[in-house]
Amino acid sequence: MAHKTLPSKYDLWKKHEAVYVEVFSAALGKLANLTRDISHEDNISEFLCPILHSVCCEKSKKSGREIRTPDWEKPIRPETEDELKGGKKRKRPDFTCTITNPFALNPSALNINNSKSLYI
Repeated sequence: MAHKTLPSKYDLWKKHEAVYVEVFSAALGKLANLTRDISHEDNISEFLCPILHSVCCEKSKKSGREIRTPDWEKPIRPETEDELKGGKKRKRPDFTCTITNPFALNPSALNINNSKSLYI
């Protein structure tokens, strides 16, 4: 029985990125068809939340795999002691789309792209 090699972190990240570019493109298209006040960035992000949830649900059903809804305004948590800043001084991106390695043997290997996420 031949063993398959796992894709590189780079290849996994590029696939992950492509999925979420497609998700956000679809969600922004749906948002454009709604009559909402999207003149403020905060309004856009908030209105996108249920749309993103719906789009991820639809795409998950079609693809037969989980496409997680991006986290909204989730702080970027420190993953090492070197990243500690002494409180909540970290930036809060509008959306975070993480990809993790469920087979990681240690905390530093948990995030696929080396302690970074796709921040939007």
